[in-house]
Amino acid sequence: MNCSDHPQNPITVICVAKHECQRKLCAQCAYEHNVELQQLLPIMLFQDQLQNKLKEFKLEDKKQLDQSRLSFKSLLSETEKMLQTLWAKFYSSINYL
Repeated sequence: MNCSDHPQNPITVICVAKHECQRKLCAQCAYEHNVELQQLLPIMLFQDQLQNKLKEFKLEDKKQLDQSRLSFKSLLSETEKMLQTLWAKFYSSINYL
């Protein structure tokens, strides 16, 4: 991907400073950007951090899915016990008649 201001230059860094800017910068834009060097992440490092965040969220989604599955199984088990109890009471009331 190339810079929108300097089409001959590839994007090399991402600005992560808490201000509004273009964010995707070529080397020339980064030089002119006037932020601390720590606020400019090399694009490969940014992609690695992004991949780690994606993995982290997928794990949370899996945890939520597992939790939901366990809750559903518990609800199903309770419902089954309740139905068995109701069926037994119904059966005994039929025998009573």
